[in-house]
Amino acid sequence: MTFRGTITGADDPRPHAVTITIDAGSLRAVRDDGGEASIALDAMTLEPGGFDGDFVFCRPRDARFTIATSDPAFVDALGAANVAELAPQLAKVGRHRASSRRGAHLSKLGALAMIALFGVALWNVPSMLAASVGMLPTSIDRAVGDAATPELGALDEIDDPAASALVEEIRARLVAHAGADGHDIRITIARDEQVNAFALPGGRVVVLTGLLCTARSSDEVAGVLAHEIAHVTRRHGLRNLAHRAGIGLAISLWLGDVEGWTALAADAATLASQSGYSRAQESEADADAVRTMIAAGLDPAALAAFFATMERPDDAAALRWMSTHPDTAERIAQVQALARAERPTRVPLEHDLAALQRTLCAAAP
Repeated sequence: MTFRGTITGADDPRPHAVTITIDAGSLRAVRDDGGEASIALDAMTLEPGGFDGDFVFCRPRDARFTIATSDPAFVDALGAANVAELAPQLAKVGRHRASSRRGAHLSKLGALAMIALFGVALWNVPSMLAASVGMLPTSIDRAVGDAATPELGALDEIDDPAASALVEEIRARLVAHAGADGHDIRITIARDEQVNAFALPGGRVVVLTGLLCTARSSDEVAGVLAHEIAHVTRRHGLRNLAHRAGIGLAISLWLGDVEGWTALAADAATLASQSGYSRAQESEADADAVRTMIAAGLDPAALAAFFATMERPDDAAALRWMSTHPDTAERIAQVQALARAERPTRVPLEHDLAALQRTLCAAAP
C-alpha cells in the first residue's frame, strides 16, 4: 500500500511531494522530483497534527527531516506493522484525533449561549465557517498567504526577463477579467522541474519552470494561471482551512480571530503545493478559467489541451502531475464543452513561449 504526503528537511523546509511505503520494518518516502528518505519503524517518532488531527508527522530521532501525510489509512497501516515501539505513539495519535473531533469543551468559549442559538448545528461550525468565508474581509486571505509564504521554504526564484514578461502579460490580461478585486495577484517563477503552479490565499501564485517548459503554447500557460487565480478569487484555500479547523478554533475564527487564521499557515502552504482541492473546487476553477480566458481574448480550449498533454502515460512528469490532479479526462470534457459554447474574439499574446523555452528550458536541470 502506498500513501501520498510531503517531506521537509531541516536544511530545506519547503514541502516536497512524496510517495510513502511501509515495508521491511521501515518507512520509505520517495520524492516525486527524485531522492528518497527512510526511517526504521522502531526508531521513529510520531506526532499528530492539524486541528482535526488528520495529519501525522513522522521523524527520525535526530529530526533531520519530517514526513507528513493526511491519508486516513496511514495510521492503520502503521498499526498493522505491529512494532512495539510505535504502540504508545499510535495510541497518542488516536487520542488526539478523538479529542479534536469532539471539539473543545464549549464552556471554555462561552458557548452556552451559542448552544441555545444553534443547537445541533454547532457541530457543523467548521462547515458553516467555510460556507461563510465570502463574508470575511479579503485582508484575512492576504494575512494567511503572507504567513504561509515562509512555510514554502526557499524557492529558487529565477530572474529571467523573457519569462517575467510573459507571465506579467498573462497576469494583466487575466486579472482584468477574473473578478480579483480585493486580491493582490502576484506571480513568482521558481526553478523546479515539477509541472505545476499553485496559489496561496490572498493572491500569490507560484509558477514552476517545469510548467513553462512543458506547455505547448502561451495560452496553455494562461489557462493554468487562470485556473489558479480562480482558486484565489473563489477563496478555496481559506474554505479548506476552515474545514480543517476544529470546532473550538472555528468558533474563534468566526468571531474574527485573524491570528487564528495565520496559525494555519503551514496547512495553507501544504494544501496549495499539493493541490489539495476537492473535485467540486477544481471544477469551479476550471469553469472560471474558461470564462476568464474568453473575456481576455485567449483560447479557452488551451486549458483542455494542457490537460490532454498531461495525460501522456509514458511521461514521468505527467504521471506526477496526474497523481495530484485526478479526474483529468472528466475535466478535459468539461472544459471542451464550455469552450465550444463560446466563440471568443481572439487577441493573441505578444510574448512567445517557444522563444522563451529555447533559453529557459535548455538551462533547466
